Amino acid sequence: MGACATAAIDNYLLSGALPARGMLCTDAPQPFSSPLPSSVQALRKGKQLPPVVSCVPGRS
Repeated sequence: MGACATAAIDNYLLSGALPARGMLCTDAPQPFSSPLPSSVQALRKGKQLPPVVSCVPGRS
């Protein structure tokens, strides 16, 4: 988290004041904003995540 967001959060917690409408903090890099390298995409291609829970018999 960047200094801008930390200051806005601190200000809110200490005084209850909201940041100005439309305020954007751009001083910290955003995670997951760049695409995966092609080598990682190639590894993931065709793979499927397992189900979170087992299927209930008789239901799909």
